[in-house]
Amino acid sequence: MPISIKQQRFVDEYMTDCNGAQAAIRAGYSKKTAKEQASRLLTKVNVQQSIAARQSALSEKTGVTQEMIIAGLLAEANHHGDDASHGARVSAWTQLGRHLGLFERDNEQSGKSVLSHLSRAELQTIVEATQNVLDINAESKTKTNSRTQH
Repeated sequence: MPISIKQQRFVDEYMTDCNGAQAAIRAGYSKKTAKEQASRLLTKVNVQQSIAARQSALSEKTGVTQEMIIAGLLAEANHHGDDASHGARVSAWTQLGRHLGLFERDNEQSGKSVLSHLSRAELQTIVEATQNVLDINAESKTKTNSRTQH
């Protein structure tokens, strides 16, 4: 089923900030029912396909991949040193947890494996990215310790 003009406006607005309720309001839906409209729209297959196509095109255009974002968040989460920010580390860990589905909306653990939907190749990529970040952090700590001892 083709996407309607109003649904396309919702998709356009959703791509701005991925906030369904605000996207619904900006697309012309009622403020009173925006949250419900957004929830309904985000379950429609044609809307989901349009959002996925836009996200894919944006990723291709910018050259930013999911693996790059995860690696960057891991690097920030594990960054220690004079220029490190505790708040940035906590935020990075939080974003990683959300991305991996570790937190349920009601703040309860679901009990299901959050990695079960990933392929072996995707899991291997995450493991390698994590190992690279840990190796970089270990090297950085070694260099810092050797400088302070001299």
